[in-house]
Amino acid sequence: MSAPSNENIHCILICCLLFMTCEGLTGRYDELLQHLAAGDTVFQSLRHQNSSDASDVLDGLVDMFSEMGLASSGFMGDHPLSGIKKWCRSDPETEPWNPDREDGLANDNAFEDRLRRWNSRFKALSQRLLSSPSDDEIAHIQTLQLHYQSLQMYINAYDNKGLQPSHLYKAFIEAAEKVAAPLIAIDQPTFSLDGCLVSGLSFVAISTQGGDEKVQALDLLRKLNHREGIFDSNDIVEMHELVAMDMDWGSGSDSDSDTDIEEPDPPLRAPKGIPQMIEVLARKTGKTSKRLEGLYP
Repeated sequence: MSAPSNENIHCILICCLLFMTCEGLTGRYDELLQHLAAGDTVFQSLRHQNSSDASDVLDGLVDMFSEMGLASSGFMGDHPLSGIKKWCRSDPETEPWNPDREDGLANDNAFEDRLRRWNSRFKALSQRLLSSPSDDEIAHIQTLQLHYQSLQMYINAYDNKGLQPSHLYKAFIEAAEKVAAPLIAIDQPTFSLDGCLVSGLSFVAISTQGGDEKVQALDLLRKLNHREGIFDSNDIVEMHELVAMDMDWGSGSDSDSDTDIEEPDPPLRAPKGIPQMIEVLARKTGKTSKRLEGLYP
């Protein structure tokens, strides 16, 4: 039996993406993760593409799968997504996730310098385009600004050189407000296969103990009705509300008796990801989840 052609393999991967899109739209995250893993298996068996056209198609597919893998890998157990990593355009010596890479700190500094230079050029280009931009051009510019601010926010949040800005999340929130505005204005559910709007706002809400930035992030998530791959703004809001309730309940509990024997928890029924986290928190707090209504008979 002959090996499948590049075109057939590309069709299989595109079908995986279409399934993942439909499953993301409907909140069937277990099936979405299964198709992500299936696509990764195809990437593992894929050989080098000879033609430039085939290579360009593959690069686009790798980009889309790697974005989904980055957001979803934390919910995939021991699946390493090695097939997707195999095709990511990277130099093994500069892999940021590899603690054994050579000159790790120097490479990190070089990346930050390249990011700053890219941002300077991007600002200059944006100023030239803003003389008479179309709505689509404005949307593209704002989306790129959001991605840049997302990267910069994570760099600043984990900075150990004492160079953190005084308002760590301000620039990201301002960029997020611009991207969120048209989504909020249409007043209906919206979806994208990937992105950093919902996940970035959730990171702000988790990382701040209180204050205006946490309030701004949660308020923006409440106004959105936006699903971004495996992350839903409504799920994120309820998760944070339940976390706050659980912390209040835990701080007021003075029972540490070894005689308190709990019954085993029944199996989780919610899809993997944030819905399962909501289900666990709802059980702990005794609160009925608005997002999981109808899950139980």
